[in-house]
Amino acid sequence: MSRCVRCKVLHESLHAREWPLCTMHGVKDPPCRAAMHVKSEVFTCRPRHLTMVQNYVVRRQSPTFNQSFILFHSKTSPYICNNCNQHFSDNEGLERHVSIHANEKTYTCKYCMASFGEKDILKRHLPIHTGEKPFVCEICKKSFSRKSYLKSHLRIHTKEKPYICAICKQAFSHSSNLKNHVRIHTKEKPYVCDICKKSFTIKSNLKNHLRIHTEEKPFVCEICLKAFSQNGHLQTHLKIHTKEKKFVCEICKKTFSTNTHLQSHLKIHSKEKPFVCEICKKTFSKNSTLATHMNIHTKKYVCEICQKGFTYSSSLNRHVHNHSK
Repeated sequence: MSRCVRCKVLHESLHAREWPLCTMHGVKDPPCRAAMHVKSEVFTCRPRHLTMVQNYVVRRQSPTFNQSFILFHSKTSPYICNNCNQHFSDNEGLERHVSIHANEKTYTCKYCMASFGEKDILKRHLPIHTGEKPFVCEICKKSFSRKSYLKSHLRIHTKEKPYICAICKQAFSHSSNLKNHVRIHTKEKPYVCDICKKSFTIKSNLKNHLRIHTEEKPFVCEICLKAFSQNGHLQTHLKIHTKEKKFVCEICKKTFSTNTHLQSHLKIHSKEKPFVCEICKKTFSKNSTLATHMNIHTKKYVCEICQKGFTYSSSLNRHVHNHSK
């Protein structure tokens, strides 16, 4: 049982340590439980409810609450908004306040006119234009524009992999790699090609795919000047020049320049034929062999003179030669 501080009436349901007013005054629920100081006494109230309860007092002795009050009113709080310099007694209050600025974009980049809600975010953005990279790896001397990038890079040297897939327990050095990996399990493919609607789990895969449509080939072999749309294809091609064949079949000791070629070869030994023709159900060990087989059903090589179809281009060429006789 407690006494209301406004009307002095005793109430069984009134909890004086939490809320000093009874409901007859139009106040139904206590607004909060953070610290505030009134008339040299401390009671529970968050700073944002100051105007509602500042005239009502409930005694509560606690150094923690008193300290919270001093920080709030003295403006010596260590929690300060970077946007407007407003002070807060705790981090929770600051985080709530920062959300007010979330939709504001008052800081503009003088180089590209991009706008940001926080000064620190703009500061992190600027090195993109200035080329400044003040954070240097002490091991390999590689430099970075952000401290977070350096921290992420260091895991290459330390072999640290703190991000673990909850489904298969595979570990990753970066959170972005884990995020991309999880899509293998969820089958999520959020990156869609606007041209052919093919979807991808990783944005970089979509970027590589788009070169099929644009026919862009930025990766050039320095030896023979042959160009490729993807760096991986260039690296595979280079092995033709170096004669490198580090992938060895343990059964017959045949060597291959790529692991893909080795895996394809191994199916000869295992008799595995995972590629199935949907029309006649014939199986094949290689996808390329299946693709060749499909020509039997489609006869995609058509004579422009008589419209006769052929399975192979060589057959069409022989046929066309007969027309010219």
